[in-house]
Amino acid sequence: VSLTPDNAQATLSDESFIFTADNWNVAQEITVTGADDAIDETTSTTNIAITTTSNDPEYNNLSVDDVVISVADNDTTGINISDASFALVEEENDTLTVSLSSQPTHTVTLNLTLDSNNVTLSSSALTFTTSDWNTPQAITISSIINDTKGATLIDSITIGISSSDTAYAGLSLSPISISVTDDESANIVLSGTALTLTEGVTDSVTVRLSSEPTNSVTVNLTSQTAQSTLSVPSLTF
Repeated sequence: VSLTPDNAQATLSDESFIFTADNWNVAQEITVTGADDAIDETTSTTNIAITTTSNDPEYNNLSVDDVVISVADNDTTGINISDASFALVEEENDTLTVSLSSQPTHTVTLNLTLDSNNVTLSSSALTFTTSDWNTPQAITISSIINDTKGATLIDSITIGISSSDTAYAGLSLSPISISVTDDESANIVLSGTALTLTEGVTDSVTVRLSSEPTNSVTVNLTSQTAQSTLSVPSLTF
C-alpha cells in the first residue's frame, strides 16, 4: 500500500507498508505531521492518495478514496514592540526595539513619524525581510536639549506599514507615547552670599539665572543699611 501526499503541508512517517498472508488483519500505523512554518496563513489541506499493488488480483490497483488532512495554522501576523510608552528626562535617551511576530511573504517596511519635535529618532524607517523578520531592530529615542524651564513635554510615534504582504499591510498600530520631563529650575544664582569689606574698599558679586527665561527678568537689588552702596539698583536678563 503506497501513500502519496499532494503537497508539503503534511508529512508521513512512512509512505508505504506491506500486508502479507500472516499480518493482513494487523493494523499498521503511520504518523501524519503538519508542516511547521512561521507564516501566518489560512488552514491548508493535504490530500493523500492511496494506491495498492499485489499479485492478488482482488487487491491489485484497488480504488481507494483519498485521505484529506486539514492543517490549522499557529502563526499570527503582528509587530513586537518593546514598550508602548516612554518617560524621559531632558538629555536622556532610550531604546525602542521592534520585530515581526510571523514571517512575511514580502518585505515589510515600518515608517516612524513623530507628532512633534520634542524628541528625535535615530532612524525613521525599519525594513524586515523574509529572512530577518524575527531579528529585533533598535531605534534610539533622544530628548531635545534646551535651557528653558518648562512643563513636561509630550510626543508620540506613529508607525505606518508598507508591504505587498496583505496581512501586514492591513495592520493598524497604536501610537507610542513619549513624555519628556524638564531638568531645569528657575533660580537666581549668586557667586557668593556674604562679603567682608574694609571701609573704602569695593568688592563684587556676580548674578545669573539658572535657566533660560521665556521673557525678560529684572532682579531688583536693595542695600538694607547705609553701610554699603550698590553700583546698580537692578539687573535685567
